[in-house]
Amino acid sequence: MNRYDLVMFDMDGTLMDSKVFHQEVFYRFLNEYVKPVTREEVEKGLGATVREIFDSVGVAEEDLQRLFQKLDYFCKTQVDGLAIQIPAAGGVRETLEVLRARGVRTALLTNSMEAVTLRMLVTHGLEQLFDAISGADYVSIDKTGRCRRIEKSLDARRILYVGDAEKDIELAREMGYDSCFAKFHFGWYGDADYISCVMKPTYIVEKLTDLLKYV
Repeated sequence: MNRYDLVMFDMDGTLMDSKVFHQEVFYRFLNEYVKPVTREEVEKGLGATVREIFDSVGVAEEDLQRLFQKLDYFCKTQVDGLAIQIPAAGGVRETLEVLRARGVRTALLTNSMEAVTLRMLVTHGLEQLFDAISGADYVSIDKTGRCRRIEKSLDARRILYVGDAEKDIELAREMGYDSCFAKFHFGWYGDADYISCVMKPTYIVEKLTDLLKYV
């Protein structure tokens, strides 16, 4: 019998080695549509929500929806050349296929724009391996709300959340899920020892396929 009915995955730093991609996308977008920024300023904001990145560069509340729409269009039309260069984590297809073969539902929850998320998944042929995919847009930037929409009537104790950063472990705790820290070399975590020793996730894996022995 499976220990979990649903496994939710973070994307960036967990399933995709995408930090350089996001740095370049926001660097280009902010310089073209918002104001001049340096790559160092962009890098400091990575890991936050799109809304928080806009707030950090002084975007006014009344301009947020317009810029979300511009960013969505930008991601749909101007990032393909970058997206196809993003490497996926080793073992991602095998892990997802085994989970689905066992009857475990899979979901992807990310603060990346949904257009970018889908482009990455299509590039790697992974889009059909998720029962639910939720990226950020103007009306759904809150991960807790999106978790609730995905989990529906499932028992939170039978849901596992897999992520690579402090915010992911915090989210799992807030939702009542078990958590798995994806301790990968391309992760977006701030302090791996703090996550492991203080936050104490339910599991820690250093390669994605190791997750299968816990599910």
